[in-house]
Amino acid sequence: MPLASAGRAERVAVAVAVTARLRSAAHLWILSFLACAACRNFDPPKDVSGVYASCCDGFGTCLPAAFVPTDQDLASQVGAEHCADALVCVPDALVQSGGLRSCTATAGGGEGRCLPTCLTALADQSSKLLQDDCPAHQVCAPCFEPLHGEPTGACSIGRDPGPVQPPSLFAACCGELGRCVPTPLVAAADRAQLMQASCEASELCAPAALVADAQLVPASCLTSVGAAEGRCLPACLPSVVRQAERLFQDGCPEEELCAPCFNPLDGSATGACRLGGDPGPARAAAMLQQCCGELGRCVPERVVSERDRAQLDRSECSAGDLCAPLPLLESEAFVPQSCRNTLLDAEGRCLPVCLPALAARSEPAALDCPAEHGCAPCFDPLDGSATGACALGADVGPREPAKVFAACCGDQGRCLPASRVRDDERAQLERAQCQSGELCAPLDFVADPNFVAKTCKTRSQGAEGRCLPGCLPALVARAGQLSRDDCPADQLCAPCFDPRDGKATGACQLGGDPGPATQPMLLDSCCDGLGLCVGRDEAPTTQRAELAADSCPAPRVCSPAEYVRDAAFVSQRCHDPTTQAEGRCLLTCLPRVRAQVDRLGVDSCRDVERCVPCYDPVSGESTGACMLTPADTGPSEPKRVFESCCPASSGPSFGLCIPHALVPEGAPTLPRLTCPDADSVCAPRVFAAQAGDAGASLPECSSPNTNRGACVPTCMIDASQRGLVMQGNCAAETECVPCMALGSSTGACQ
Repeated sequence: MPLASAGRAERVAVAVAVTARLRSAAHLWILSFLACAACRNFDPPKDVSGVYASCCDGFGTCLPAAFVPTDQDLASQVGAEHCADALVCVPDALVQSGGLRSCTATAGGGEGRCLPTCLTALADQSSKLLQDDCPAHQVCAPCFEPLHGEPTGACSIGRDPGPVQPPSLFAACCGELGRCVPTPLVAAADRAQLMQASCEASELCAPAALVADAQLVPASCLTSVGAAEGRCLPACLPSVVRQAERLFQDGCPEEELCAPCFNPLDGSATGACRLGGDPGPARAAAMLQQCCGELGRCVPERVVSERDRAQLDRSECSAGDLCAPLPLLESEAFVPQSCRNTLLDAEGRCLPVCLPALAARSEPAALDCPAEHGCAPCFDPLDGSATGACALGADVGPREPAKVFAACCGDQGRCLPASRVRDDERAQLERAQCQSGELCAPLDFVADPNFVAKTCKTRSQGAEGRCLPGCLPALVARAGQLSRDDCPADQLCAPCFDPRDGKATGACQLGGDPGPATQPMLLDSCCDGLGLCVGRDEAPTTQRAELAADSCPAPRVCSPAEYVRDAAFVSQRCHDPTTQAEGRCLLTCLPRVRAQVDRLGVDSCRDVERCVPCYDPVSGESTGACMLTPADTGPSEPKRVFESCCPASSGPSFGLCIPHALVPEGAPTLPRLTCPDADSVCAPRVFAAQAGDAGASLPECSSPNTNRGACVPTCMIDASQRGLVMQGNCAAETECVPCMALGSSTGACQ
């Protein structure tokens, strides 16, 4: 899509000037050799040998003007400059025979006559006429003017009977706008400006209108580029043909296009408005607006080839215009310089870095490209699709297959060289899924380094955040604490600031993000400053059942600060002082710990903590204390459970051997039965299950005389209590022992 340069427009002018000279030559033939009946009556003396001097290099004789008829223009056609005064130079062919030798005057076989080149009529035109088989110093003048077929008079001189063949006209070319002119009739310097088109190998196609009238003034018009002044010129002119795709008729006749008077790139005259009798342009030069610094020009979209439009910028130009690189406008043969894009050592082209579709992926510092140019890859490294960078102008396209970045983070990311990632972004990206020296960057940020992630709000506080892929390391570590809000699938709402300490997370500073628009929002404290208020569903699933509101506003719950601030936190390991079972140090404000605070040991824990065993010593089931945080791998020691005692005929035993220290104060003295440890007591399961709980008690019962009692396992009633047993409503293998006997407590209802 090259625009007309000054050099090309000048060549247009030269080409038209050439055809004007051809027209002048044809007109001269008509004036030079008049075909009139009187010419045939020319009767020179028969014997001139030794009487009259020769002329015309020996091909003519100086005769008195009286021998030349005065009632015709023959005297003006023969030469006088070679003879003395009152004598004229007459060709010997006329002197000797009264006729001229026939010859072939045109490449198409047009009839002609041999005439000496020294004749006044031929002096300026002899170099443009064919010699055919004429003698030396003679050329073949055509009988008919080859443009319209009018007689030239060359074949009606003296006793010449006239032409015997019909006129041989120049063949039409370029539709009807041109004529095939013999190449010898065109000056050597001008031949390159004309096309052969449909003409013979020895001919060139010249515009017919300007051949016919050298003073013709082409019609004025407005060009398609910048609405500048122009002239209607035949579309078959080579320099017009080269611009045809961006030149328009604008009121010009059919098969003509509007060529600009001035080069719109630099304002130089093209010569298109100085042809024939044209007085020149009436308006000053109008140059195209610069863009992309000085590397481009704004041109109408319609003059840009359809395949190139998507590659060009619009932002700096007026509506409907595109910013096209200058070399692309100067020559339709322009091919951008090849280069190597360093991202993947991929094939690319050197293009101005301001081209929007290419700037994001170009190499501004590419050593093999000119200043202010980058190496744009032929293929998109994200998906292997063609970028269009290697299809601009006359580029034949890429020579190498596409190279693409490896996928990572499912398909949400691409592995980039770490050197291509900003220093402040590297800590946010994953390394594990990529090769050494690469980082897994979110796809959106790879496609556009200035990409800005979607804004969102965290669920617990409504704090400002950004929607980011859940595979980013910082998000993976806190995945259980983050919500999606209205983010796309597989993305989470990452807060701009860490709600735990107010520090920037970096989530709102990736790509072209201008940064957060709000101030940090810190989590409320709870548990006397030892906890932080979080959304229940933001806590790991292993913790949710263990957390309570404490002093947090609904619907948030109080989580130990260590759990919130450090996803890798593991509670301190401890051992229950009574059972020596493995446990974890947990805050006393946790509901589970608060309920057992009086019977849980401290061991190595802080004063605000208690050692909660990993397993329930009664059931052997996990308490969850050793798996509250995701980083806790669980207990490392085998579980410790109370031994059974006071067996039942079916089902679990009635009692468990619990340390004496866990028996509630004031509880009845219970038999040791089969407990192996001297410090252990066989206690009903209700006391074991709620060890240390003063509220633990046996099922109640009553006797017919309304005495209140408790159902005690038969195996736990000693001999001193046998006489107190009442008939009651106790289950099998248990008996109703009154609460009071002889005014004293039996301990059964304790």
